[in-house]
Amino acid sequence: LIGVGVLDIFYFCGSLLHHLSQVVQLQKSECSQKLEDLNVWLAGAAGVLTCQRAGPESGDVDALQDRQKKLKDVQRDLQSKAEAVAQAIRSVEEFLAEKGESLSPEEKKNLQMALRRLKEQYTTLTDSANTSLSELDMAISTTVQQNTQRAKAVKELQETQNQIDSLLNSLSSFNQALGVGAPLDVQDSPFSQPEGAVVPHTEKLQSALQRLQAQQAQLLQVTQSARSLLDQPDSTVPPEEKQRLRFSLDQLQAQHQDQLQICQERLRKSETLKDELTKFLQEHRTLGSWLEQSEQELRSLGEGETDAQGLKNRQEEHRKLGEDVICHKADLRFVSISGQKVLDSVQGALEQVGGSDPSLESIKQLVSDKLQDANLRYTTLHTKSTELGGRLSGLLERYQQYQDEVVSLHSWLSTHEQNQSITKSTGDTDPQNLQNALRQVQDKLAERSVQLEKVKRAGRDLVSTDESPSLKAIDILCAADGLEKRFGSLSASVSERAEQLQTAVAQSVSVQEGLKGLLSWLDKLVLNPRPVKPTAQAIQDALTQNQKLRQELLSRQGSVEATRDSVSKLLQSSDASTAPGLHGSLDELTQRYAAAQASQAEREAELKGLLPRLESYERLGTDLQVFTQSRLKALSPVGQPDRSMDDYRQTIEEVKSELNQEAGQLKSFCSLGIELSQSKALSDTQSLLDHVKDVTDEFTKLEENVNER
Repeated sequence: LIGVGVLDIFYFCGSLLHHLSQVVQLQKSECSQKLEDLNVWLAGAAGVLTCQRAGPESGDVDALQDRQKKLKDVQRDLQSKAEAVAQAIRSVEEFLAEKGESLSPEEKKNLQMALRRLKEQYTTLTDSANTSLSELDMAISTTVQQNTQRAKAVKELQETQNQIDSLLNSLSSFNQALGVGAPLDVQDSPFSQPEGAVVPHTEKLQSALQRLQAQQAQLLQVTQSARSLLDQPDSTVPPEEKQRLRFSLDQLQAQHQDQLQICQERLRKSETLKDELTKFLQEHRTLGSWLEQSEQELRSLGEGETDAQGLKNRQEEHRKLGEDVICHKADLRFVSISGQKVLDSVQGALEQVGGSDPSLESIKQLVSDKLQDANLRYTTLHTKSTELGGRLSGLLERYQQYQDEVVSLHSWLSTHEQNQSITKSTGDTDPQNLQNALRQVQDKLAERSVQLEKVKRAGRDLVSTDESPSLKAIDILCAADGLEKRFGSLSASVSERAEQLQTAVAQSVSVQEGLKGLLSWLDKLVLNPRPVKPTAQAIQDALTQNQKLRQELLSRQGSVEATRDSVSKLLQSSDASTAPGLHGSLDELTQRYAAAQASQAEREAELKGLLPRLESYERLGTDLQVFTQSRLKALSPVGQPDRSMDDYRQTIEEVKSELNQEAGQLKSFCSLGIELSQSKALSDTQSLLDHVKDVTDEFTKLEENVNER
């Protein structure tokens, strides 16, 4: 029994499995058939859609709307099949989920691929239908709009062309009425009063200009309409219509612009003379008022005497005035340009009236006289301002140099006046220490004596000038005299102290050693120095050395006198065996000392005579070289492209005037050079003559350059 039961079970299971397999195959066949039917239908719908999308673009709204209807039918079919497609997709997906394990891998894969293809094809077809329908809607809208614009453009084109033709006819009539091309009849109006000249012509032309200007608004409107039509695509306005419209518009604009320019030009010519003459007279009056005020200010700055602060204030005021003069050069140029315009207008009017008219001639003479007067007054003011600026700068510079020397010497004197040790005994009895202290004081006095002489000479130069303005002499001379008195007092104290020191030195050594020492000292003195270089600095250095020699001689005078007294006392003493030798040495000392003093004094006088002349020589040479170089540069046109011919001519005249003024300085410079070259105290005197030749050649070159320019 058990065996029979097992067999039945196996048989039953096998039958069940076979039945299930048949059911699965049946369901698979149903799913595959559904997918295949839907894919076939979608392929047909895709063909219809492709045919409608591939249709040619057309401007026919009816054809486009027919295509739109067919596309909407395809879209509705797709929408009606949406539920069937969704149901088929759900059935296949449920079958794959429930019975997919019962299928072979290949069957399962084919079914999945068919399902995926259905989804993709339906989605793509739906999107394509929607897109095609949107594009066709837009094409229909665009076509309707283009047709509307084309009809509107045809109407606007006709209206615009009619307006252009109307304006052309109006301009033609206006041209005949105005008489374009007729000459301006200037002689109809008298020129005795510039404000009333050419008034009738002005009124006539103004009326004509107003009519033309009144048409500009209409011309602008027509132009805008035409431009709008020309900007339309060729589909709206045909190219041949655009070309015809563009030709008509260009013709209208050209004729209107020509008539407007002719009318404006004729009106400008009738008004130019009166306006430019009024403008010139006003500018000339303004410039004349400024010239009068500036001339008065320049006179007040260049007269009288003042102190140092007043001189600085004047220099600052002159600087401002000089800047103002330079700034007003542009005003002079504007006046000249304005006057020339008047003269050109008058000349043109004279040519139109036949070349002769008393009123025009009087206006021409009036303008010419005023231009000449303005140029002459400005040139004179500029020249005098430049000269005054040079005088103020030179005077202030010399005063500053003088003041620097005064302050330096005053400071040194104050320091040594407060330091009384140089005029009091230090109690030191060592001969070497006493001599060193004496030598230091002597060197300081020698150096400062030269500085004092320089201060005195500079002060005399400042107060002896004949130029204006000048510094108050009382302030300069009082300062120099005060320094001289203080220096003299200090020098006397130092000399007294030096004498005391020399006495101490003489008393600290024996008479015999004193004689030998003094004679040895005289042997070492340089009494006949070599000639010095021909420069002021070299002369000052030589003069300083000479003053040191003088102070040294003065400082030794006490020793010489003390030695003479000591020798006399020795000669009168009981030890007379050495008297002949001491007497001869004393005579030699006395003679050589006197000769040294005479040589030093002669050398000092010679150097003091040379120093101011060399300083004048160097200053004149430098001033002349600076003058020639700066004027040559001013005459050179290179690097000055904005310079006008009038400015260049004025510069030449200014340089020529300055050459005449500097000729006296050149003569003085040459005389000083020749005179100094004959001095025996100077070496290399040929360099003085060479320098004179160089400066003279540069000056001559400048004169030739000016004459050539």
